[in-house]
Amino acid sequence: MTGDMISNEDATSGLSILPDQPRRRRGTKATALTAAALLVGTAGVATALFRSTTSDRDPSTLIPANAFAVAAADLSLPGGQAGGLETLLGRFPGLHLTGDGSIRDRILRTMLHSAQPNLNYDEDVKPWLGDHVAIAGWTDKGKPEMEVLLQSTDDGSARQHLTKLLNGNGNVVIQDGYAVIGKDQQAVQDALAAAGQSSLHDSGPYDGDIGALPDNQAMTAWIDGPGAKAALDTALPGGLTPAIGVSPFGLLGSGQSDVFKGRVALGVRVTDTVAELDARSVGSSSTTTAPATMLTTLPSGTVGAIELADPGAVVDGVGSLVKVFGSFSSVVTSCSGYATSVPASAAVPALAPKALRQQLELSVPKNLPHRQAVIRGLLRNERKAAARGGNGDVFSGTQSGCMPEPAPQPTDPMDQIQKVLGISFPDDVKTLLGQRAVVAFGGMELAGLPDVAIRTHPSDLSAAQSIANTLSSKVSSSTPLHIDVSTAGDDLVLATSSSYGQDIAKGGDFGSQSQFKTALGDMPGAVDAAGYVDLSRIWPLVGDNVPAGLRHVHAVGFWAATDSGVQTGQLRVVFG
Repeated sequence: MTGDMISNEDATSGLSILPDQPRRRRGTKATALTAAALLVGTAGVATALFRSTTSDRDPSTLIPANAFAVAAADLSLPGGQAGGLETLLGRFPGLHLTGDGSIRDRILRTMLHSAQPNLNYDEDVKPWLGDHVAIAGWTDKGKPEMEVLLQSTDDGSARQHLTKLLNGNGNVVIQDGYAVIGKDQQAVQDALAAAGQSSLHDSGPYDGDIGALPDNQAMTAWIDGPGAKAALDTALPGGLTPAIGVSPFGLLGSGQSDVFKGRVALGVRVTDTVAELDARSVGSSSTTTAPATMLTTLPSGTVGAIELADPGAVVDGVGSLVKVFGSFSSVVTSCSGYATSVPASAAVPALAPKALRQQLELSVPKNLPHRQAVIRGLLRNERKAAARGGNGDVFSGTQSGCMPEPAPQPTDPMDQIQKVLGISFPDDVKTLLGQRAVVAFGGMELAGLPDVAIRTHPSDLSAAQSIANTLSSKVSSSTPLHIDVSTAGDDLVLATSSSYGQDIAKGGDFGSQSQFKTALGDMPGAVDAAGYVDLSRIWPLVGDNVPAGLRHVHAVGFWAATDSGVQTGQLRVVFG
């Protein structure tokens, strides 16, 4: 491996040996990784994959093949995005970009000064920083490590200014036109040695995943789910135990989070009127699709709507959330009540550590996130409480320790939902929502309720209609709200008024509206989910509380679709 290592020696001496433990200078405000990652972060990148389009050497050749997440940005803003970004940001004068020059220079100058006032972008960064920056997470001997790559246009200047920037708190190798930064000398050497044996460029599907995104991405992202989960399991106390699943656009599902089942690629690009996030997920759970016409044939005056091809998955996800938080609340409540309400004379005898752990294993809910970490914390609290007691009693009303004894059976949140709605959750709700559903908001009237409706396609229309009538009766008896229940062919319609229900059943040309088409882009004919909101019609309802700049955000639209196990999607924000 060849490389020019920054050392504490004169750069002209040819020495490349760094001390094993660089001396920390007094007054340092940032570590090497913090300072280096700041340059990446100012470009708006947190977790992304780099795909070079102009560099003579692809930086992925310097990233180990077992990288699980890589972040990057093309600061040249390809495809004319520099002009588009300048126009777009010009709509928000409150941003107060400082200085002159290109939009890239003004953004980096402003953001770097805000984060590190002592850092002078024009003197310390601009002379050497190229168009490409990247940051990678990879594993070394099973432990997660981080590697930062900054393209250099002037190696001598990069050497000089990075030495000043890092202030002795990290190590850098100038190699193949990039400054490669790690937490210490060994970390840099290990990363480059691993990449020399097998780099991300040599193996893995990253190039195909990123290449499948639309062209001219200013920022891109790629995460290998299984690799990221393994790294986080190692790094996080108690490991990673997600209870709720999400798609790249955050749609709830049940079970293990989809993002950790496969690979996810993201990209960002802008024009003068649109900011766009593109997504592609490979190897995630397959989903049911629905015709996009459920959304596009809504009444033309619709303000906002969301379509779901599998609403039952969302119901299951919400149910999982309710159960997790309900269980966690019952543990905290029983612990708190026990510690404060038991008198000293009724103190519980101390338990042996093994017996105490067994009791906690029985008491702490099985589906509680980071369950083992919670149990370990409770055990530590009890040991401290026992040490303070001095009389052989672990608990008393005066001690702050807490051991959740087998608690009284908590109230089932599902039963509470049924009491409010008159129907069971989740079974009746899933029957009601059926195979696909769309929720529409038609706006507000000067007097009366807002126009809201749900159109569903149940497997059993008669059963769903019966449940809907029960829901309507229960809600009408306890609130001023009346739910109108009707049918439209094989679909069920629930609306806040009969007139709006009729409008929904009749349909319209919502999808032909100009702003709708801009926000939804090239939405396919079948989707997992899709949504749109016309914010330009929302802001007047909010009044003067909306900042002037925010009123330039006119609409938001998104869609996601699955084909042969590959989910693609797009999120657009429309400005005007």
